[in-house]
Parts: sequence; C-alpha cells; structure tokens
Amino acid sequence: MSSKNSEILISKGFILCLMILLLNDFFLKYHFHNRLTGKLSDFVGLFIFPLFMCIFFEKRKLIYILTAIGFIIWKSPFSTLVIHFWNDFAFWQINRVIDYTDLVALLVLPISYYYKPKDVKFSLRTTKYFSVVIFLITCFSFLATAGTHGRIKNYAYSKSKKEVNKAIKELFKLHPEYIVPDSLRKYTIEYSGNKGEAFKRMTNDSVSFHMYIPGSKKGSIFWCGFVGRNDNWENNECQLSFIGICNADNVRFYDDQLTSIEKQKATTIFQKNIIFRIDSILHIKRNF
Repeated sequence: MSSKNSEILISKGFILCLMILLLNDFFLKYHFHNRLTGKLSDFVGLFIFPLFMCIFFEKRKLIYILTAIGFIIWKSPFSTLVIHFWNDFAFWQINRVIDYTDLVALLVLPISYYYKPKDVKFSLRTTKYFSVVIFLITCFSFLATAGTHGRIKNYAYSKSKKEVNKAIKELFKLHPEYIVPDSLRKYTIEYSGNKGEAFKRMTNDSVSFHMYIPGSKKGSIFWCGFVGRNDNWENNECQLSFIGICNADNVRFYDDQLTSIEKQKATTIFQKNIIFRIDSILHIKRNF
C-alpha cells in the first residue's frame, strides 16, 4: 500500500467518520432510532466512501461524480430490482429504505472532495499495518451499512402495506393474546396496543406481538417493522423485518446479540405464530 493511500486511511477525518459510522450502525440506530441516526450514516458514509475509492483509482473528480449518481440511484426505485435479485440468490442480504430526504447527505461530498489528509507521522512499518487494519474495518463497515444487520430475518410480501396491516389486525382479532398488555406497553419500541383499541395505534412502521417462549415464565415481545420494496410500498409490495425481542424485564435482544441457536429458536416461534398466520389470512404459501 502506497504512502499516499496510507495517508488517506489513517487520517484523523477518515478514522473519525469511520468510527461514527460503526457506532451509529451498531448502537445508536437501535437505541434511539430517530431522524438523526437515520441520516448520520449517509453523511459520514458519503464522506469516507469516495476517499476510500481514491485508493484504487486516480480520477478523483470522476469518483465523486459517480458516487453522487450511485447514491441517488441507491435511494431510488431504480435499485429495487437489483436488490431483489441479489437477495434471492446471495447468502448476505442487502437492504435500504427509499427516502428522498436522505439525498441531503450529498452536501457532504464537496467537503470530502476538498479534504486534505495530514502527513503520516508513524514509522513506515507501523503505517503499513495500521492502514491494513483500517482498510479491513472500512470494508466491513460498508458491507454492514448496506446489509440487514440488526434484522433477524426479512419476509417479502407481494401485497401492499395496507393489505398486510389489515391481515395483522385480523390476526389480533383471532388471537387477542398477541396484543401487548398494558403492563408491558412501556417495553415496546414504537407500537403498543389496547384490547379494544389495538389497531388505532398502528400509525407507523413498527408492530409488536406478545408471545410466550417455551420454558420462559414471562411473555416476550417480538417486534418487527415494515420495509418498502419500492417507492410506493403503501400500495404495492412491502416487506416485514423481524427486528428483535424484548423480554418482560425490558432487556432487548437484536440480531448480533443472539447466538445462532437462540436466533433459530426465536425465528421458528415468530414464523409459526405470526408469519404463517398472516400468510394464511392473505392466502399466501411460503416455504421456510
């Protein structure tokens, strides 16, 4: 790795943005889940991505132009078919939500373009090894940002969000035990239900189900969220993402906090009690 490339990778600005990207994707998004955490990864990601690509290619201006175009396509319906094709055949899945307000992050590109890393002050050997470590961490961060980390499993529907929502309401009527009780309502993420009012609160993209895990004395809350599969998923195709579990002691478990056995057990319970029954209401046959 040349000294010029090392200078980019171990510069203070690059490392700071890389740390923010990892912190936001693996901690802040899950614990706060607001507009700031939603946009933060886009800003810092767009700052370091073109700098990272400059390691491999010399045409700096072209890299930034292509980065801007690529980000616009990524945040638009044009990338939907590619994402679906990839997820149907690849072991590692990618995901994104279409939100045109994310394009405001493009404002960081000029700052990144004129960013000048300071001279490397480490020894040649230290610089080389440190650069390799940062290089690998950066690759991981880009894959994680586009991936479905934090989601235990995704379930695609050819139905619209309205239709799936209607099926969930019907599921609650058939199985009122799934409604999160008042005593546990404070432990839910964005959705809570009342026995007679369970559906009036379903005004966002998250929904919680109260279920019992065999061998557990207390019920756990399984929560999932709606994800768009195109630019108009309210009336077209949508996707349900199994996000995590919250037990009665308000301990929340995400994808990276569960062992493979725990994840498999939770997924089996969720699919049997929720997804299978939603599919049955919608007259859908799915092979798990």
